[in-house]
Amino acid sequence: MQTGSVTGMHPVTRRTLALVAGATWMLIDVVRAAGPLLSDLFDIGVTVAAGTAVATFLLGGMVAWVATVQGRRRDHGLMLVALAVAIVLMRAAFPFLSDVALILVGLVLAAFAIAFLVLSVRTCVTAANGPIALVGTSVGAMAALIEQAALRTWDAVWRDDAAGWIAIALLGALVIGAAWSARFDATDAAARGWWAYGLHLSLVLYAYGNLAFVTSQTDLRMSAALAIGVTGLAAGALLTLYSARLSRPVVMVIPVIGVTALSAVLFQPGIWAALGLPFAVAASTLFTAMLLRPGTQGTWRFLGAMAAFVLAMLIPFMLVQLDYDIPLGVRHVAVMLAAGALVVVLGVFASWRRHDNTTEPAVGMPVAIVGGVGIVVAIATWATVEQPRAYTEDFLLTPTVMSWNVHYGVTPGLSGGPHVDLDELATTIRSAGADVVLLQEVDRGWILAGGVDILEYLAGELPMEFAYAPAHDPQFGNAVFTSRPFSNAARYDLPYGTGPQGRSAVGVDFMGNRYVSVHLQHKNDSATRVAEIESLLDQLDTSGPVVIGGDFNDVPGSDPILAMSNAGFVSAQDQVGVAEDTYVGADFNDRIDYIWGTNITFTSFDVREEPWSDHLPLVAVTAPTS
Repeated sequence: MQTGSVTGMHPVTRRTLALVAGATWMLIDVVRAAGPLLSDLFDIGVTVAAGTAVATFLLGGMVAWVATVQGRRRDHGLMLVALAVAIVLMRAAFPFLSDVALILVGLVLAAFAIAFLVLSVRTCVTAANGPIALVGTSVGAMAALIEQAALRTWDAVWRDDAAGWIAIALLGALVIGAAWSARFDATDAAARGWWAYGLHLSLVLYAYGNLAFVTSQTDLRMSAALAIGVTGLAAGALLTLYSARLSRPVVMVIPVIGVTALSAVLFQPGIWAALGLPFAVAASTLFTAMLLRPGTQGTWRFLGAMAAFVLAMLIPFMLVQLDYDIPLGVRHVAVMLAAGALVVVLGVFASWRRHDNTTEPAVGMPVAIVGGVGIVVAIATWATVEQPRAYTEDFLLTPTVMSWNVHYGVTPGLSGGPHVDLDELATTIRSAGADVVLLQEVDRGWILAGGVDILEYLAGELPMEFAYAPAHDPQFGNAVFTSRPFSNAARYDLPYGTGPQGRSAVGVDFMGNRYVSVHLQHKNDSATRVAEIESLLDQLDTSGPVVIGGDFNDVPGSDPILAMSNAGFVSAQDQVGVAEDTYVGADFNDRIDYIWGTNITFTSFDVREEPWSDHLPLVAVTAPTS
C-alpha cells in the first residue's frame, strides 16, 4: 500500500504541486522579463510588437505540443526535465545578453516557460487533480509576489547584484529539482479546460501575481499590498482545496461575490480594490479548478487546445496594454472583467457535474508556509524602506528643480537597451541634487515595463517625500518628489480630447512655490494639448510663484507652447539661453520637454546627457523674482 510522506501529503501530490508552483513562478518571471523586450519593438510599430507577442505565445503552445508528441516516442519525463534545464540555462544567460540576442533569447525563453507550465499542469491534473494544479499555481504566484517585494519589483534578470543572482539560483534550483522529482509522474494522459486556465493566468500575470498592480490599484504601500496579494492567493488555494465540500447553494453565491469583487478591483481603485482583491482571486481560482480536469484528447485536438490556452492567456492583458495607444472604445479593464466573469460563470455549471477529491488536509501546509514567508517579508519591508524619515525644515530660498520623463523605467534600444535600470534612475536623480523632482511616465505595473513600480522603488531609494497622480489608470501617471515635506498635494484631471490616453497632472506646495508635473498627449494633435494646457491653468492659482515641468510633446513655436507663453509662463531653457534637444528618440530629436515658471526666475538650466530614457532630464535653479 502506498503511503504519504511525514507531512501527511501523498508523494505524487507533493511532487506535482511543487512542479506547478515552480513552473508558475518561472512563467511570471520570464513574461515580466519579456515585456521590456516587446516594448522595444514598439519603436518599430504597434503591429510589430503585438504580432511578436502573439507569435511568442503561440510558439509556446507549439513547443508544448511537440514535447508531448516526442514524449510518446521517447519519455514524457525526459521532455519535462529537458525543458526545465533549457529554461534555467537561458534565464541564467539573460543578464549577459544585449541587443538582438537579448530579444531573441528572451522571447524564446518565454515560449519555453509556457510549454514547461503546460507539461507541468498536465502532469498534475492527471496524476493528482485540477484543484491541486490550481493550488500549485497559487503557491507559485505567491512566491513571485514575495520575490518582487524582496527585489522591490526591479526583477533579478535586470540586476547584477547578489540579490538578483540569489533569486535566479533559487528559482532555477526549484524548477530543475521539481522536474527531476516528478519525471516518473509525467504521462500521456490529457487534460481539458485549458482555455479557462489561460484566462485565469491572464489575470494572474496582469493583477494577482503583479505586486506593482496591487500596490497602485489599492493605493497602499508595498508591505500592505504584499500582505493582501498573498492573502488572496492563499484564500483561493484553500477554497479550491476543499471545493468538494462546498454545498451547491454556497457554490451559487460565490460567483456573485467574486464578480462583484473583481469589478471593485478593476473599477474602484483604493479601499474597495483592496477589500475586493482576496474575494476576486479566490473565486477565479476555485472555478478555474472546476473547469481544468482530466480528459481525452487526440494529437490535433491537443494542438487546438494549446492555441486556445495561449491566446486566452495573452489577449486580455495585451488588449489592456494596447488601449494606451489604440483606444478599445470601452474601459480597458472591462476586458479583464470579462475574462474573470467568463471563468466564474462557466465554472458554476461545471461544478454541478463533477467533484474532485481534494481532501488531503496536508496540501494546505505549503500554502501556509509560503503565505507566512510573505507576511514576514511584508513586515520587513514596512520596517525598513517604508518608515518615515526625519527631514530638516530649513527654508530654501532657491530650490533646484528637475523634470524628467523616465520612459516607464525601460532604457530604450537606441540607448543600449532594452533594459530596466531603476538603480540608474535613482542615481541620476541623486546626482542632480534637486530639491524638487517632477517625473512623468511613472509606471506601476505595466508588463511592457517589466512589472516595475517606479514610485515605490524610488520612494525606498530617495530620502524624499512624494506625491503621485494616476493618469490613464493607477498604473501610469506623474509624480513629485521633494527633499522636505510639502503640502496641498492635488491631482488635476485633463480633457481627453482625441486621446488615446487619459491624462492628468500632480502638484504640491513647496518652499512658497507651487510645483506641477504634467505629461500631455503624445499623438499628433496640438488642439488636444492646447485644451489640456488651458484646463490645467484654469485649475491652478497662478497669482503666486508656479513651476510646471513635464513632457509637452510639442516643439517651440507650436500652439501648445505659445499657449504657455501667452499665459505668462517663461521657459527656463529660454530664460537661461540653452539651445539643446530634450528628446532623443528613435523617430526624431527635438525639444519637447520644458520647465516653465511664472512669478519666478530661473538662474541656471542644464540638459543632462543620461541614457536611461529617450527623454533627457532637465535641471533648473529657481529664485524669487526681484
